[in-house]
Amino acid sequence: MWYTFGMKAVSKTYRLIKVKGTYYYRRRVPNPYVELFGRSIIKDCLKTNSAKEAASRRAQKDVEYDALFANFDEKIEAQLHPAAMTQADAMKLVRGFVEKKDGEAEKRFAEDPPETDRQRKEMLAESTQDWASLADPRFLKEHGIDSRILEEVIANIPFKFDPSIFSYAQFYSLVIRGLRELHRRDMARLKAEHEQSAFDQLFADGAVSPAFVHAPMSNPKSLMTFGDLVERFLEDYRDEAVVKGTSQKTIDSTGAEAMFVKEAIGEATLVAEIDYEACKKFRKLLARTPSNRKKIYGDLSIEEAAEQAAKDGKPTLSHITQNTYLRTLTAVLKHGVRIGCISQVPSEGLQPLSEKTKASEARRPFATGELQRIFNAPLFRGCVDDGRNYAKPGPNVIRRARFWFPLIALYTGMRANEIAQLKVADLKEMKGGHFYFDVNDADGKKLKTKTSSRAFPVHPELLKFGLGDYVDRVRKSGKKNLFPELKPGSYGYVSDRIADWFSDGFLPKVIKKDGRVSFHSFRHNFRDALREAEAPDFVLRDLGGWSVSKGVSDNYGSGHKPEQLMEHVAKIAYPDLDLSHLYVG
Repeated sequence: MWYTFGMKAVSKTYRLIKVKGTYYYRRRVPNPYVELFGRSIIKDCLKTNSAKEAASRRAQKDVEYDALFANFDEKIEAQLHPAAMTQADAMKLVRGFVEKKDGEAEKRFAEDPPETDRQRKEMLAESTQDWASLADPRFLKEHGIDSRILEEVIANIPFKFDPSIFSYAQFYSLVIRGLRELHRRDMARLKAEHEQSAFDQLFADGAVSPAFVHAPMSNPKSLMTFGDLVERFLEDYRDEAVVKGTSQKTIDSTGAEAMFVKEAIGEATLVAEIDYEACKKFRKLLARTPSNRKKIYGDLSIEEAAEQAAKDGKPTLSHITQNTYLRTLTAVLKHGVRIGCISQVPSEGLQPLSEKTKASEARRPFATGELQRIFNAPLFRGCVDDGRNYAKPGPNVIRRARFWFPLIALYTGMRANEIAQLKVADLKEMKGGHFYFDVNDADGKKLKTKTSSRAFPVHPELLKFGLGDYVDRVRKSGKKNLFPELKPGSYGYVSDRIADWFSDGFLPKVIKKDGRVSFHSFRHNFRDALREAEAPDFVLRDLGGWSVSKGVSDNYGSGHKPEQLMEHVAKIAYPDLDLSHLYVG
């Protein structure tokens, strides 16, 4: 027999089964709803043995489950296309969570209060410890918030986080504030302090007021986290960098500095909570942070690395580096003022706690003994090859980039990138048949400053070492670059790899490094040699590419010809350094 419900014909036993004389409602759960419902088959006892009554109760069950599945449709749609969480949504959820959990805690406390004063003190100590953990950025970074808490706050209402509207970091920060509020209320209950109903103004209204939740706040950016501000700062910085033509290396350096500051301040910290005391705390952390933190201590947090470095006796960040991070913090906070999430810059004017490095304690020239060890290494006396076996004694003195770089730097004071960029065509002949280096920015070459472009006579010692023969050999090979084996680094600078090799690979094998010597030290040696030769200021400027004081303004112009500089170059000498073993012919 069939019955008609509306336009649908239904069997008398449709969705009904009889088990031991009792009717059950049996229905298959549609596949899309199985996960939400928790099982694939519905089997409800109708508690009747009457077919007529079972059919009536079946109709009621149909209505009940149709409504439930319709609700599932809404949830599935919300999961597939979740709405973007707004500040109002987050406030409502977190405030509701706090009031709910506080109510539960109040009820538990009333039903089961501490029986003795000692028990009360123990409970207070435990709650105080929980509060301290939530107040410690290091604890939160390491342990975070239990995902179950976040899920309970959202209460199965799906949202997506759109950083342009309200970010996950902002929501996370709100939940932390809610948990802190709950712990402070717990402590107040244990202390029998009832004068204050709320400790954070976000929860001061008690029950959630729809008018408050949906009304725009006086400053909608007051809940911006420091992590979000850093991202906004970097986004705008990169846009401006493109227009200004800032190098990628500088862009990446600024990004790395901003990431350090974000880690130190705390990604979830509200910008509005960063005051002068917070900035001083940041400055103290800088003074304790070790140099080369990532290289030495890997994934340890800044605080953990600082503690370990103190035990290990490692050197801390230099005054210059600390000042760089302080300037970066100030730049980020100034951006916060510009976009309206903070009214002032509390870090402005703060100086590092370390002493400024004296000029005499900064980069230094190589001592004569160090130069002797450098130029008597296997690379210059005889090695297996100038690749991986450059430090192993052997029969070969191979005159390529690794051989020439230190020698050219010693006798010209040229920067590593200036040497690396040299073309065969940049070695030119002057009147009288002598040669000079034409340091220029043609063909895509990069110079540090405008004064870096210059003509530099080749020192006679370099020719004795066989530089002329080397240039002829490269020219005959058809190569344009003077050092064709050099490849650009990640930022396009041909000098990066060889300069790093010299400072970090070669030097430690021949001298004891003190942190004040590198490839750039040759430039200091060269300038000292010019002083010893009593070279006038215009020679310093024209040979080294240095700027000079206004007192020699009569020497400004297009620079002196290499012929005029040759006599001064010839006077550059290192009397106690014997390099005769490098002579050819």
